Amino acid sequence: LGWDIAPFGMYNLLKFVQQRYAPKGGIVITESGLPLHEESAEVAKRDVARVCYLKLYLQQLARAMTEGVDVRGYFVWSFMDNFEWGEGNAARFGLVWVDYLTRARVPKGSCGFYARLVQSSSFSLKANECNASGTMLPQFQQEAAELQKFINASAVSPTAQLAQQLALRTARLAVIAEMQARYETEQGDFDLARYWGEKALKLKSGAQKQQMQLQALREAQLQAQAQQHREEQQQRDEQVEASMNDELLMSLPVDEAMPPMEAAEVDLVHDKGSTLDELLSREAETESTVSFVPASVADGIEDTLVDAVIDTVEAV
Repeated sequence: LGWDIAPFGMYNLLKFVQQRYAPKGGIVITESGLPLHEESAEVAKRDVARVCYLKLYLQQLARAMTEGVDVRGYFVWSFMDNFEWGEGNAARFGLVWVDYLTRARVPKGSCGFYARLVQSSSFSLKANECNASGTMLPQFQQEAAELQKFINASAVSPTAQLAQQLALRTARLAVIAEMQARYETEQGDFDLARYWGEKALKLKSGAQKQQMQLQALREAQLQAQAQQHREEQQQRDEQVEASMNDELLMSLPVDEAMPPMEAAEVDLVHDKGSTLDELLSREAETESTVSFVPASVADGIEDTLVDAVIDTVEAV
């Protein structure tokens, strides 16, 4: 929700109330919790941010108690996800996740932590478990410089490997920015904490966009490979077809040369410009060369040839 998380504020507030008012009935913390956007039970089971919130605030509460502050009670807000007047059902404060449609209830990771705390009245907190051990600014600058190199290389020759490196390094830079935001919060500089928090959100958004670009690039490469495969297959098919045609032609029998047509036949078929008298004259010359044919037979042949010539000329 953009709220400031400042564990040292718990210590300062308790000390102030004790010194200023010294309540006879002691001090009771009635609401203390962290709202998160948990869209599913699986996400809610790993609410590490809420566990760290509780540990850090309770650590400061214990510190105040050791210095004489009379704290009588501490209540986590809230036992289960509920309807908030200002935020509705969007922000979930509970230690138990609630499915608002089915009313199913699933204990979160913070629920297990708090149950063990109530039973043992103690918890462990390692030095670097939740806090940034120091400023992350030098590491952020170094990582940002390395990221810029990949951005420049990707602009010249984008590849799937470069896109993957961009997404991973951008996500890593977002984590470092979040750690720097926590560090600034611990120092009480809320303006810088907000600045680094906003930078972390922008980097996360950039990493998501790069992941989408990587997916698009991979799909484009797969399409290009498929198109190349189709073209190569088509080329192979054409080569096989041409080879089969060549083999078919080679397998056909070779015909002997046909005898040439007689001169008279060539003239009758091809000499379209000749007149009827010229054609008849040529036929007469041809007939005169056949001296062994009797006259009576020759007359019949002449009539037949004349009719054939007339039919041929009319057809032409």
